[in-house]
Amino acid sequence: MTKYRIAYIPGDGIGPEIMNEGLKVLRSIEKISELSFDFVKCEAGAQAFKKTGFAVQPSDWDVMEKADCIYKAPVGIPGVVRPDGVEVAADVVLGLRSRFDLYVNLRPITLFEGIPSPLTGKKPGSIDYIIVRENTEDLYVMQGGIMRDEVATNIRIITRNGSTRIIRYAFELSREWGDSPYDGRKRVTCVESSKVLVSDKLFAKVFDEIAADYPEIESTHEYVDAFAQSQVLRPEFYHVVVTPNFHGDIISDLAGATTGGIGLAAGGNIGDGKAMFEPIHGSAPTLGGTGKANPIAMILAGKMMLDWIAKTRQDKAASKASELIDNTIRTVLKDQSIRTPDLGGTSTTSDVGQAIVRILEKTN
Repeated sequence: MTKYRIAYIPGDGIGPEIMNEGLKVLRSIEKISELSFDFVKCEAGAQAFKKTGFAVQPSDWDVMEKADCIYKAPVGIPGVVRPDGVEVAADVVLGLRSRFDLYVNLRPITLFEGIPSPLTGKKPGSIDYIIVRENTEDLYVMQGGIMRDEVATNIRIITRNGSTRIIRYAFELSREWGDSPYDGRKRVTCVESSKVLVSDKLFAKVFDEIAADYPEIESTHEYVDAFAQSQVLRPEFYHVVVTPNFHGDIISDLAGATTGGIGLAAGGNIGDGKAMFEPIHGSAPTLGGTGKANPIAMILAGKMMLDWIAKTRQDKAASKASELIDNTIRTVLKDQSIRTPDLGGTSTTSDVGQAIVRILEKTN
């Protein structure tokens, strides 16, 4: 039996509640598979900062360094800021990405059966693409400042090396994963704003250079404003989308809204040998403790973690476990009897997690 050490961050707001359901599902997987986990709790976020003055406890950096994976709930509380006014959540999120060089932000966009899309006429399977967002550069290098409370600046950094590795990752992903629901083709779309931003001109240039190495994959460009429109009008066209950090942050949230809301959207932060998985939504402090939060994104993040373990460790048991979680979530969503208020139901956070565990253990 293979055992993996998972460093987990319960986070803030709804974080501890949805993390509890994510861990519940993974512990259920231990019962029905050949996998075993050693879960190690790490304190990080706004509450940790209020208690200790550290957004991430110094000793926990070493814990995460030694772990096989990091499993993170949302962090941050409005008003809990550093002396310079920046929310401490940035120290956690950006700190993890930069410290472990998690240069890929992977965000699958899927319309599940049983979940209505706000887009007219879209059916399950018609929206099924992946956004590959560069995760360590762009405006989020946090370089800038305020002059005399009159002028504020942020420096946007795009490098050839950063662009090369994220774009190549996108093409390799396209080669191995599915195809476009629209026409069955493998396609990588570069979303940028090279018409006005010099930094995006470099990103677009590198994209064209790398695309030449993959003649079997269609490559296209779209300006980010036009792409936002296309996400609403023809999302079925897309297969793999690659984009700089800032654009990706915005378009992935819009994408989540087209498939039932970000309560169903998970993401992976992936580097060479290290990865972190999380919901893409925030900590929603006003919902904390109410039992109304949707844990599906947290559970899907665990499923993505198993996918990564399966791929990087060549572990067939992890691949099978990921498939089991995916199928069970689809069953629960299709049934429609168990769903949280964001999806129009009255079920609690715990109800959803328990329903998934019950089906997992009953059918396997």
